[in-house]
Amino acid sequence: MDDLHTGISQAFADKPFDQQALSQVVREKGQVANWNLRRITRDQTNKAISNLTQARHLQLGNEEYVWRTVQDERVLADHADLEGTTQRWDQAPAIGHPGEPIQCRCVAEPVIPKAGVTKPPATEAEPEPPPLPANSLAARGATRPALREARANNRHLLNRRG
Repeated sequence: MDDLHTGISQAFADKPFDQQALSQVVREKGQVANWNLRRITRDQTNKAISNLTQARHLQLGNEEYVWRTVQDERVLADHADLEGTTQRWDQAPAIGHPGEPIQCRCVAEPVIPKAGVTKPPATEAEPEPPPLPANSLAARGATRPALREARANNRHLLNRRG
């Protein structure tokens, strides 16, 4: 598996965002079926884009982002729960940052402060955020292992073409 990770990293460094190059590496080193190649390369490309986005945001001084989904019927419930919420790069949600979970198509929209406007000093306690929907995994206090298990149980949803 280390050979696969190294190969993907090298292919991405040589030809960024070239899914054919990534597919070739996965085919050679990962020994996976052809039907799975597209899913794996798309997932790894999304993860690379997520990492690049985070690095660019932080380099520009953006410590926060707004979680955005593609808002279609394939968006998973725990991702839909995060739609429109402001998150911090130094405090990942339970499922990770956008693009990190398997087959995640969500993106991080930068929060850009207005020029000359600074945050007011914290003199009062901030209001409590609205409660998460009762059916969300995060509201039920799911841990990373529990989220992984939930994803594994719903893997058939991830394998659908679309």
